[in-house]
Amino acid sequence: MKRAFIFDMDGTLLDSKSLAQQTYPEVLRRLKEQIVVGDIEWTEDQINHVIGMTTEDLFTYLLPEASEDQIQLTMRILEEVEDEFFERTTTLYSGVIETLQKLKENGYELYVASNGGAKYVPIAAETHHFTHLFTNLYCAGLHKTANKVDLVKLLLQENNLDKTVMVGDRYSDIEAGKQNNLTTVGCLYGFGSEKELLNADYHINSLTEIIHLAEEILVKEREECRKC
Repeated sequence: MKRAFIFDMDGTLLDSKSLAQQTYPEVLRRLKEQIVVGDIEWTEDQINHVIGMTTEDLFTYLLPEASEDQIQLTMRILEEVEDEFFERTTTLYSGVIETLQKLKENGYELYVASNGGAKYVPIAAETHHFTHLFTNLYCAGLHKTANKVDLVKLLLQENNLDKTVMVGDRYSDIEAGKQNNLTTVGCLYGFGSEKELLNADYHINSLTEIIHLAEEILVKEREECRKC
C-alpha cells in the first residue's frame, strides 16, 4: 500500500512573503510603464490575500476590469519578475529539508501540489535543492487545472495513491484534501488564518511536527482497520 504526503508550496514549504511584497509592485510598475493600467496601487493586505491562488485568479482579483489579453500579459510579466527576484527573496521554512528527508527514509512518497505558474514550482525546487526528495511536482500553471481540488485529483489518479495526507496553509489546500477524501493538515505558520484552516484534521505550528504526526496518523489508520 502506498503512503504519501502532498505538500502545498507557498506558506507550507516556502516562505515567499518577501517575494510577493517585492514582485507585485514591480509587476504593477511595468504595467503602468506599458500603459496597461492606470493610477492604481495594491496594498500589502491585497498582495497577502492572493498568495496561494492560481495566477489567473489572483490577477482577476487584483485587476477586476482587465481584459483576458491584459491578464495574460500580466501573467507573463509576473513570471519574468519572479525569475529575477526569486533566489534572493525566498527561503525555506525551518526544518523543511530534514523533515522531507526523514519522511522519504520512512517510506513515504512525497508530492507538491501548487497553484503556482508552470515555471514557479520547478524554479523553487531547483533553487532550494529539494527536487530529488519528491516523486513528482504538480502545479496549476503546468497541468492546466482550474483549482487545487482538480489538481490534487489529477495527482492522485496519475500516481495511483492510497493513503495520502494533504498539507497546506490555505483554505484551498484543506478543501482539496477534503474533496478528495484525504487526511488534512493545516499549517498555522503560513499565510492562512486559523479560520481558514478550521476544518483541517490536524494543525501544526512547524513542518517538523509532521514526523510525529505521520506516526500518529499511521496508528489511527491501523486502529480503524482493526474495527473494519
